[in-house]
Amino acid sequence: MTKLTSTFIILLFCNICIAQIGINTENPKALLHIDGASTSATTNPSTGSITAAQAVDDIVVTNQGNVGIGTLAPVTKLDITSQSAGGAIKIADTTQGIGKMLVSDANGVGTWASVIGSWYAILTGTWTVAYQTTTTIRQLTNFSSSSISSALQGSVNMSTGTIQVPYTGKYRVTIAGHWGTNRVGNNPYLVAPHIYANGVSIWNGTIVGYSNGWGISPTFVSILNFTAGNNITVRTNETATNNANMVDQCSLIIEFIQ
Repeated sequence: MTKLTSTFIILLFCNICIAQIGINTENPKALLHIDGASTSATTNPSTGSITAAQAVDDIVVTNQGNVGIGTLAPVTKLDITSQSAGGAIKIADTTQGIGKMLVSDANGVGTWASVIGSWYAILTGTWTVAYQTTTTIRQLTNFSSSSISSALQGSVNMSTGTIQVPYTGKYRVTIAGHWGTNRVGNNPYLVAPHIYANGVSIWNGTIVGYSNGWGISPTFVSILNFTAGNNITVRTNETATNNANMVDQCSLIIEFIQ
């Protein structure tokens, strides 16, 4: 009798050791199995197989230490399956934002960062040839067309000639156009476009044109630092009598780098 009792206790102990624990389910499929049972369609049956549709609100922990959410067979330490786009994971640590990606440091600590090369905006303008008589640094407005990589990130306004950048960081800025003058005779003239951020000049380029009637089509490229929300415009310097006083074509291209 003593031997029989001892055998029973040993078998019972072994059974407990390999038991699967089910919470809200009588039909556990892993070491620990929790059924959310949020609807009748996602409630596990008391016996038999559990379908993918029934497992959408389940959490399991396997004997390999893998955790599955929405899946009964996790193959990694954390395996998440979602039945809806964009519904699998959310991490909010104040660095999150539209279009950002999760990156890690050397220790594997993750944070959200802007995607390198993911954003751009373009303004393209074509205007009737008109030689200006005033001397000023004139903002180019009423552009003909525009393009932006995502309407949810930053903005572009053809009427005001403004591009609002979405991220803080480095941007490649390109200005390409056609300038001319009618006020220098046979003497050279200066083309001097400016980039303004929130109404303040932060960069300008220069190139020399030949003479009256000889237009020039330069391209200027620079890497500039902007702050998220900066409003960027392009202006042309017409303050001196030897400066170009006509621009009939111009494109402003801003691309996020990092």
